[in-house]
Amino acid sequence: MSDLFNDDNQAGKVDYAEILHKSIYRTKIVLKRFWWVLPVAVSLGVAYKAIESFLEAPNYRSNAQMMLSGRISLPENELYAEERANFFGTQIELMESSQVKSRAIERVKLTEPEVYESLEQKEEFLNEGLRSLKIAAEVKDDTSIFALSAITPDRKFSQEFLDAVMAEYINRRSEMRAKTSEKTYDAIAAKIKSLEDEINQNEDAIVDFQRKNNIVFIQEQGSAAGTYLADLKRRLAELKTESRTLSSISDSSEVEELILKDVPTPDDGSSDGTIVSAIGSKEDNEKYTEAKNQLDQLKADLEEFEIYLKPKHPKIIGLKDQIERTSNQLEILRRQAFERIGERKLVIERRIDNLNDEIAIWEQSALENGRLIAEFERLQSRLERSKAAYERNQEALRAIDTGQSLSQETVSVLEDASPAYPAGQGTVIRLAEGAAYGIVLAIGVLALISFLDNRIFSAADITNHFDEPLLGAIPFEKNHDGDHTMVLLRKSDERYIFAEACRNLRTSVFFMGDESWKPSVFAVTSAVPSEGKSTVSANLAVALSFSHSKVLLVDADLRRGRLHKLMNLDFDGGLTDVLEGRKEMEEVIQRSTYDNLDFVSIGGHPDHPAELLMSDSMEQFIKHAREHYDFIVFDTAPILATDDTTSFAPFVDAVLFTVRCSYTHLRQIKPAIARLKERSTNVDGIILNYVDTAQPGYYYYRYSEYYTSTQKPEDSVKSVGGV
Repeated sequence: MSDLFNDDNQAGKVDYAEILHKSIYRTKIVLKRFWWVLPVAVSLGVAYKAIESFLEAPNYRSNAQMMLSGRISLPENELYAEERANFFGTQIELMESSQVKSRAIERVKLTEPEVYESLEQKEEFLNEGLRSLKIAAEVKDDTSIFALSAITPDRKFSQEFLDAVMAEYINRRSEMRAKTSEKTYDAIAAKIKSLEDEINQNEDAIVDFQRKNNIVFIQEQGSAAGTYLADLKRRLAELKTESRTLSSISDSSEVEELILKDVPTPDDGSSDGTIVSAIGSKEDNEKYTEAKNQLDQLKADLEEFEIYLKPKHPKIIGLKDQIERTSNQLEILRRQAFERIGERKLVIERRIDNLNDEIAIWEQSALENGRLIAEFERLQSRLERSKAAYERNQEALRAIDTGQSLSQETVSVLEDASPAYPAGQGTVIRLAEGAAYGIVLAIGVLALISFLDNRIFSAADITNHFDEPLLGAIPFEKNHDGDHTMVLLRKSDERYIFAEACRNLRTSVFFMGDESWKPSVFAVTSAVPSEGKSTVSANLAVALSFSHSKVLLVDADLRRGRLHKLMNLDFDGGLTDVLEGRKEMEEVIQRSTYDNLDFVSIGGHPDHPAELLMSDSMEQFIKHAREHYDFIVFDTAPILATDDTTSFAPFVDAVLFTVRCSYTHLRQIKPAIARLKERSTNVDGIILNYVDTAQPGYYYYRYSEYYTSTQKPEDSVKSVGGV
């Protein structure tokens, strides 16, 4: 069933659109349930801002403007444009800095002492000091104009303070530029002098190096040394290979295999040819081969003569003497070859030692040449870096000279500070801010609720949290005016999505088990009440009966069984009567309105339902039912509500666990499944009930028009026989 919600071919890909749809759907569910959080949070935010406005001490605001002069005329009739990178943000920070504020206060204190005394009488200034004096600056859109405002506890002080801030800002800016220019000029001049000395030293070092070393000859020699070293190492590798091969020959007996082996001649340059030449000449090898063949022939003749001649026959004795002489001759040849191999090995080892000595000499020469070349390149690189740094500092020095020649300030006062007015924020703005704070709070609370809400919302939640397979997803269908027949599946049902989901559940049940065993007795249960397990049980039984299978539906919820209402059948005379021995099974079976479907009600509410469900009578009931029906479906009690189902579950072939979508919590499902496992019973499949077909990932509803195609009346009659 999980394939309805997950495409295995796309399992490795992240579908962000699907994730967004699921998030929106989950948000709708949370909002639908906790809609009251939003108005409560907004009300709290508005109330907070209203109280804050009521308790806030009065402040006064004064406004002014300053303008940035983008270009300044120079004495040489050129134009100078000040660097703008991060300029506006830097100047705003300088205007709002504590240093400018302090200097502005001192300015007002000297020029307008009575205004400053009025400020000192304000309680807010006495308590907070500079923090009670606020300067705000911003750049107007598409202009080079700064809009400034000052907010202070005193009306007169606000205007004087803002004028003082602008004046002290301009003074501080001029001081900073002059001080910085002077220090920078001196530092760069000293750096240029140092770089000139460095350039001279580097040039002298290069001249001295070239006088002591012929760099062109060294470069050519280094290239030739590399080529010659590569050839020496190749020859050394060949000799080492030959030495290892000769060392593998441990005694004279192994020489024969090399002599008789069909190897290339020494002229082809192969290693095998070298080994053969070490053993002996081609004539020696042919001589050995001839003697070996002769020995084989003598042995063959001896075997032939021994058939009809006696051992002391002269012919036999002569052959044996020849065989012995030939064998001795072969042994002598092998020994001589083995000795030549040893001599060859000593020669190779001496040549290897000589090559190693020669390679060491040439490697030392190559390293020395490389060191000299690297030293020369390092001297050149150092000289180039010094020259580049010298040019950069010369440019910086010229830029400082240009800046010092300016006679005008780039920032000037455009509008003086205006008379101060109350700075209280508007009621509408404050309430809007409070509402915004409330919305943010509501979003946070709802996000926390959504995070903590561990209800099952979709089939994907089932597959993510449980190993048990998902057998089906049954969509939500309303009960029309209490008509229970509208809840049950019907032949030619016009509820296409609902009917197809029931068929899918039936198919999943059909394919449970394996070829050797198929379950036929099912217990349908759930974690808690109101999850729709009874409706699922009934519709599963109905769907099974439509496949021409004999089905028995049993209401085994002996405490609150209500299947008889869904089936519109009698309550009296049911499972309780059979288990307590008052009636036989055949007496309590009721024929339903569906072909091939029989029903057994609970028949009463016993005092000890758990004991009855785990009794021998229950086992005999199931055994007898198996003989007469293809499938038996038990509707059982919720697991967390009673212990009835956990006691009864071991008697059935498969347990089907019902989960209600957007209702059942993980903290309810997991303990329920754990209780079954404590009784050595596993959940064989999960059925997701009351699924919202509008949720992301549920696809049946998209193709419902497939079932609504126009049919002829006679076609409809023919299709009534099955679902």
